[in-house]
Amino acid sequence: LDPLAYLTYLNTRPPSLEEAAGKQ
Repeated sequence: LDPLAYLTYLNTRPPSLEEAAGKQ
């Protein structure tokens, strides 16, 4: 997956601390 596209994908959805912690 394109890193820039992934950042855009993250920006288009509400931030979820649980998901962010789980996907790191």
